[in-house]
Amino acid sequence: PEGDVNRFSSYGIKLNQGKDCRFGPCILDRFQGTGFGSVMFPYILKIAKQLGQERIILWGGVFADNQRAIKFYVTNGFKEVGRFENDDKVECVDMIRNI
Repeated sequence: PEGDVNRFSSYGIKLNQGKDCRFGPCILDRFQGTGFGSVMFPYILKIAKQLGQERIILWGGVFADNQRAIKFYVTNGFKEVGRFENDDKVECVDMIRNI
C-alpha cells in the first residue's frame, strides 16, 4: 500500500513490490509465549524465499509498547527502521528483515 511505501521511503528504504512482502502475524493470546511463533517463523521464511521475496516488513508495524513482540521480531532478525503514529494515534514501530 502507498502508506507503507511512503513511510519506508521516509526512512530511506525503497520497497520493491516484486521482492518485498508484508508479514502480519496474529497469534491467540493463549498461544503467545509457547514457542509457536518461533517454530513457525522458519517455515514462513522458507515460503517467502521460494516465492522470490528478499525482504519482509511488518504489516502496519508493531505497537511501540508491545515489548514482547518487538523482542520476538529482533530475535528473528528484524531491524527497527522508524516509528509512526497509526490512524488511532498509537505509536508503532516499522521493522524489516532480509530473507
